Amino acid sequence: QSGARRVYRGNLSQSLCDIPDRAESLLDLFGQIGAGKGPRLEVSVRRNSYFEVDRSRLRLEASEHDSSEALLTLWETPDEQFALQDTYQKALGASDDIEAVLNGPNDTLLVASLGLGSRALSLTELSGKPLVRKRQVVTGLACSYHSCHASLSAFEAAGMIVLVPVVSGEDCGAKCTQFADGELWTLTEQGFHLGGELPDTDEHMGGLNYESSSSSTRLRWVDGDGIPPLEILVEHSESGEDSASRSVFGFDTGAQAYSKREVLGALPPAEVEALERACGGELTAF
Repeated sequence: QSGARRVYRGNLSQSLCDIPDRAESLLDLFGQIGAGKGPRLEVSVRRNSYFEVDRSRLRLEASEHDSSEALLTLWETPDEQFALQDTYQKALGASDDIEAVLNGPNDTLLVASLGLGSRALSLTELSGKPLVRKRQVVTGLACSYHSCHASLSAFEAAGMIVLVPVVSGEDCGAKCTQFADGELWTLTEQGFHLGGELPDTDEHMGGLNYESSSSSTRLRWVDGDGIPPLEILVEHSESGEDSASRSVFGFDTGAQAYSKREVLGALPPAEVEALERACGGELTAF
């Protein structure tokens, strides 16, 4: 954070150049590194297995002799992350994986990033020239799958920003399954506010003895009471089912969030048609 730079030098038990197909090999190397006149640190370099969170990602950890506490942890940066990190890492104040950057009002930027190690998803508002971190919050979403990415949708409404962050990923065993989890947030002059959790979705591959299955979640504006701001209709559909489950999220002025949730039961066709007619544009779907 001070801008100081420290260079570590040392040796590993084996040269990376001697490992064939090192991009895919499960590395497990050891050695020592040091910086200047400071103590030498024991270092390990390993690659996550295919069935771990962040599969195939390299991690370097350094600690004092006979200590299990890492004093230094470095994570490999995926190729697709370099451009965003070079542009926004300094303003973000961390080396997290920057997953999405959107333009906000008044020349601000809205950033979704996955923390290194914790893999928790954070939302950050950047502003100014040069860019600095204005506000930040850690969401309840995190990567817990073998591979993960995050997305962010944002909409201006009644003087605030409605945010829908989503973490999607893949777990693989005999077959691979796709998952997605989302939350409903608002950003006002008072900061970030959590509204409601959204129904998670999944997509299972089929097999010889069973069919594939999938689910989806869709968010749309709806005017339920004629008073701004609009409400948000959340529809969750499962493959093989004739009807979707529906909830309406209303805005709570005290909480400054879409936290008022009303579950809609099995509606008659006429009421479904009326609800469809009352709907405005789609916010997002996952």
